[in-house]
Amino acid sequence: MKFPIGKQDFKALREEGYVYVDKTALVYKMANEGTMYFLSRPRRFGKSLLLSTLNHYFRGNKQLFEGLAIAQLETEWKQHPVLRFNMNYGKFTSMADIHSCLRDNFSRIEEEYGRNREEVDFAERFSGAIRRAYKQAQQRVVVLIDEYDAPLQAALDNPELMEQFQNALRSLYICLKNNEEYIRFAFLTGITAWGKVGVFSTLNNLKDISFDTEYATLCGITEEELHEVFHEEVARLSIRRKISVENTYQKLKMQYDGYHFAEDAPGVYNPFSLLRALDSKTFENYWIETGRTLSVTTLVQHRHIDINELMDEVEATSGSLRSLESFQDNAIPFLYQAGYLTIKDFYPEHNTYTLQVPNTEVRESLGEHLIASTFGFEEDKSLRFRGNLRVAFLNCRFQEVVSLINTFVFYQGHLHAMGDKEVYFQTNLATLFRLIGFEVEVEKASPKGSADMVVKTDRHIYIIETKLNGTAQEALDQINERGYADPYQADLCKVVKVGLNFSETERIIDDYAFEI
Repeated sequence: MKFPIGKQDFKALREEGYVYVDKTALVYKMANEGTMYFLSRPRRFGKSLLLSTLNHYFRGNKQLFEGLAIAQLETEWKQHPVLRFNMNYGKFTSMADIHSCLRDNFSRIEEEYGRNREEVDFAERFSGAIRRAYKQAQQRVVVLIDEYDAPLQAALDNPELMEQFQNALRSLYICLKNNEEYIRFAFLTGITAWGKVGVFSTLNNLKDISFDTEYATLCGITEEELHEVFHEEVARLSIRRKISVENTYQKLKMQYDGYHFAEDAPGVYNPFSLLRALDSKTFENYWIETGRTLSVTTLVQHRHIDINELMDEVEATSGSLRSLESFQDNAIPFLYQAGYLTIKDFYPEHNTYTLQVPNTEVRESLGEHLIASTFGFEEDKSLRFRGNLRVAFLNCRFQEVVSLINTFVFYQGHLHAMGDKEVYFQTNLATLFRLIGFEVEVEKASPKGSADMVVKTDRHIYIIETKLNGTAQEALDQINERGYADPYQADLCKVVKVGLNFSETERIIDDYAFEI
């Protein structure tokens, strides 16, 4: 099977024999039920391929769609002129970069549809291109704009530059409204629905399908599609990793699934990461390699986001997720738009979403972003520390675990809050375990009390009890006496009981005990 990793041209995929997950039934539905759409999705979710598919559909390239669902739905295959913009131009550090991006886009479009030299600014050139294309083809025009907000994402930390970019883009995109009579279909993709740009406040007929259940799987790969299209590749992956096919599906789901773009919609896999895993036959964190969509460290640290809440679950209003104004006061919507958080629940009575980290890949990627700044590490040391601690913890080498935590965290004094209470010790341990990529539940209730911490990995469930100025054995005895591990005895993962004692005077873990 040929995997279309990094391939964004629908024509090349179809002609060169790459695997294609058929989304064309949704393409047909969208194209024939509306005129102007916006879709927000994180990077590497196939937005550019979707626009390429729309490009060839509206150009009437029927032969490329043979064997796909749309071939049974479309009967006319009209040829429309298509104006396609790619705003994902690279770095945007000044207005000159936006001008360069737009010049390149318009030069390509005007090669096909011509230019009137009296059109001076980009808005005039945009309107002129739309009207000339309509006149030449005697068909209404299709406008496709990929990553419309790329300049704004680049200026998140620069309010002055952000305002300049907003003004430039507002004057450009308003042309869609001014030339509505000539437009058959328009589709914008991006990461964020920026309210201030003007598109979403002025284009009242622009339908935002980012939260629509019926289009929630338009980008991404569903569980059903994984089984139908990629079963043989999953079987090959299971052979390479020497695990069962069932466990391979489970591992893929934990690692790359879990994105929900509407409250009642099925989850989807990150297509880039899933295809990379199937191609390389290795479970790795591929999404992080594509570059940071925004400065997560800046957002979390400067906006005072509680890391333990972020790695557990947070809330956001529907309005803040759907149309953003600024990240100065609320960074949570940006973390959602960038793919670090996804929808868990929706409460219509409060018009509020509960958000959570979607999967293991993102959880570990967030940890890579945040662990250095959280505990005061240098960047190179943090990666080594994180890797060594993960390996030691997963292999139950608790002497090494304690030594690493004491050396790199407690000896250095990098606690979130200092004090005489056990809760400070617990909070920092929970933060640390979350940032190295584990699922953590604090004060996990049971019939006889609450375990201080339950840490889950794909192989173990660790029941952790802590003491202050006591002994580790006292903590371990409490786990056993109160049956904190009982709810997990039927679990396939191995249960490990861990007792830790924190010395108030030494400010370190001075005793540990465990049972497997």
